[in-house]
Amino acid sequence: MGNEPECAEIVLEQPLDPALRNELPAKLEHEPGIVSAYYAGETRLVVCYEVEYFTRLTLLDMVRGLGARAELGEE
Repeated sequence: MGNEPECAEIVLEQPLDPALRNELPAKLEHEPGIVSAYYAGETRLVVCYEVEYFTRLTLLDMVRGLGARAELGEE
């Protein structure tokens, strides 16, 4: 049996435009290794992922690559 998914909080540095805000969780969930993605407030995105695919830093790079200015939240 594999490892349990981990979750990372991504703090958005500025509000996203409405189109990106609506699309970001779905785009992330479409990627292999992403279990779920959802907002926990206006500036926090929680992404649960399989550790075989991502680290917290590679996950942050992916979110930034999709157009969000972001930093990692507290562990």
